[in-house]
Amino acid sequence: MQTVHDMDELKTRVQCIGQDSRQNRYYSFCQMFDKDCRVYRLAAGSPRVIARGGFVPERWELLFDSVEGLRRFIAHLKNCKGAAKTAERKLEVAAENIALLMDANEEKMAKEREKEQKKALYDLMPRRRSNRVQEVSDVQAESLHAEAVANEHAQEQANRQRQSQAMRELKAKVHFSEPAFQNYPGLF
Repeated sequence: MQTVHDMDELKTRVQCIGQDSRQNRYYSFCQMFDKDCRVYRLAAGSPRVIARGGFVPERWELLFDSVEGLRRFIAHLKNCKGAAKTAERKLEVAAENIALLMDANEEKMAKEREKEQKKALYDLMPRRRSNRVQEVSDVQAESLHAEAVANEHAQEQANRQRQSQAMRELKAKVHFSEPAFQNYPGLF
């Protein structure tokens, strides 16, 4: 899958495909012909000035986002009469070119959709693991468990050694007789 960062700068530019008789401009995202068919309309006279300290955005609207919408748009442009017909003729030609590109890629898109559906179904299917792989993972789990038990045992033994060393040091510092310690069996 190609991302915008991977694309050539010219391919990522938005192209104005034409203007109608009302001076509305139409824009297409040509780098995405193989995925979708979107055409936006920028309304004529959209403000592009700073008003009261803030930027007033242009008024963009999605005209259509499907091949069916593109075909309806072409039919609408063909039905224009009079002065509007001459203004919309270039727009009609550009829309027909987009339709031709979509038709050329339709088979490719259908195969790609079918491939994605098959992959999705395959991903949902339960997988049987081989016994060898299962045995290896069981051995690894057992060795990890044994290692954890050994580490825990070693830590307990180290704690006991530290405690006994601390007791020896405490006995050496305190000069009590041995019978006095026997009165407190849980202490030492």
